[in-house]
Amino acid sequence: IILGSAHLPRAGATKAEVLAFFGEHDAVIGLTTSLATIVWVALAVFTAGIVAAVRGHERTSGDSWSLLAFGGAIMQNAIFTGVAALQGTLGIATLSGEVTWGLWQLHNALFTLNGAALAIVLIGGSVGGHRAGLLAGWQRTLGLVAASALFTSAALTPITLDGHPLGVVGLVGFVLWLAWIGSVSASLLRGVDRRDDANVTAEAVHA
Repeated sequence: IILGSAHLPRAGATKAEVLAFFGEHDAVIGLTTSLATIVWVALAVFTAGIVAAVRGHERTSGDSWSLLAFGGAIMQNAIFTGVAALQGTLGIATLSGEVTWGLWQLHNALFTLNGAALAIVLIGGSVGGHRAGLLAGWQRTLGLVAASALFTSAALTPITLDGHPLGVVGLVGFVLWLAWIGSVSASLLRGVDRRDDANVTAEAVHA
């Protein structure tokens, strides 16, 4: 969101646009590169929360959907480390125009392919959360639709790197991903509240 507000070039941008952006926004890029480390920790904690909430049910049912989601989060963090590192390099290092252009194309490829990792998080979290009773049916559907869009975008990477209109599929998937994270976070917090209430009730009965 920060880079978007600073008008980060999109796939299909000209070489001149890319060079101009990275030559003028080193401070913003430095900020987002630093913030990325916090995001990686937050995503790991978020998916660990899903595991904690549904793993008891999965041990009984024999499922491992939540572990799939956690594995997808680790995969996403690993891929996005490359994205953030490339952004930081492009914004800070003094590079030739050709090197900058080549790294920019690599950045775009990693950024788009990263959608497959997010799709894994969405599939594992949505199916596992719903089967365990954590998520409602609409949340599962939202997650699976977002996963479909992001995986399709990742599969179309060779086509969309040059700015093909099909790149909008990835944007739609990303917006749905944000909506899914918000709704699942709310469900996780409600689950904690219910568990706390149950503990209080149990203590009162015991007393």
